Amino acid sequence: MADLKLQRNFGIAAHIDAGKTTTTERILRYTGMIHRIGEVHDGAATTDWMEQEKERGITITSAAVSCKWNFPTDKGKQSANSKEYSFNIIDTPGHVDFTVEVERSMRVL
Repeated sequence: MADLKLQRNFGIAAHIDAGKTTTTERILRYTGMIHRIGEVHDGAATTDWMEQEKERGITITSAAVSCKWNFPTDKGKQSANSKEYSFNIIDTPGHVDFTVEVERSMRVL
């Protein structure tokens, strides 16, 4: 069973074009969960999976992703006292038309 002290849940919510999905992509890349950062304007973001999201370049549905991070580190490398934290991230839409998706996501946080 996971140690809840090492579990972190994040919901990223902001106005349209604030960089929510871009931030999520960077977190996934820097934690090693993906090897290439997908750009929203290219339709390659991990959490924008619907065809309409890729075409329009906006998030329509909330998406949850998980990753792990070792902390603290010694100059970027895992140290002897590092602990592995588990992050759950919810990337939410910013467009006002999809506010219900944001509200639904906040209930689980």
